[in-house]
Amino acid sequence: MSWLEILSYIAITIGLIQFLVIAIDVIRHLQMMFVMNIVWPITGLYFPVAGIWFYFKLGRKDRKKQNHAHHSSEHMHDNHEDHHEHHHSENPSLAEEYLQ
Repeated sequence: MSWLEILSYIAITIGLIQFLVIAIDVIRHLQMMFVMNIVWPITGLYFPVAGIWFYFKLGRKDRKKQNHAHHSSEHMHDNHEDHHEHHHSENPSLAEEYLQ
């Protein structure tokens, strides 16, 4: 067996593992757009290592929005004396367009 054949088996195995990990996660955390529930696992098949990184970096943004909404609702206050800094875009209209 040549080194290229071994490398191809390794890439296929990593792709299949990524497919399963992403598919299980997509089932637990459905995407806002239905088609992405299909696209993300397939991305894991053909894009070893980078595919799973992209999914957790880009595909799970809805989780971050939910956590931030929960976080901001816990810290409602009347004054800003002891206000800790949030990292928001300086241009809220661009941020709102991006989140929708």
